[in-house]
Amino acid sequence: TADGEEDRCVLSAEVVTPEGRLRVMSTHLSWLHESLRVRGAQTLVGLLGGALPTVLMGDLNAEPGSAPLAVLAAALRDTAVGHPEIRTFPAHAPKVKIDYILVSPDVRVLEIAVRPSLASDHLPLVATLTLAGPLPASQK
Repeated sequence: TADGEEDRCVLSAEVVTPEGRLRVMSTHLSWLHESLRVRGAQTLVGLLGGALPTVLMGDLNAEPGSAPLAVLAAALRDTAVGHPEIRTFPAHAPKVKIDYILVSPDVRVLEIAVRPSLASDHLPLVATLTLAGPLPASQK
């Protein structure tokens, strides 16, 4: 592109699980400019229409509390909230969390963890999820 950034995209698939249908999305937001990450987050939120439970995951190149995460928080929640120990980058000595698994309110998180790996410069983030309906107010 004209600003030197790589083109970005999102992969979206509808998955049939024993608990029902689920939309699974994966993306990699800009590492160069926060304004592009915000625009990417706005585009992702715009794609979330419909009634399907949703999981969005990927390298968002944004730390917790950043503007892109605030945009996504309007529709999705971070599976690692309450787990400040989760850091994904760089893999050899993780200092920050820039990789996420975000879910719609009708997806419950049973477990979230970072796993060791030599396959990337990021550590893999792994979540166990269920489509058990919205969380009770006491667990939000």
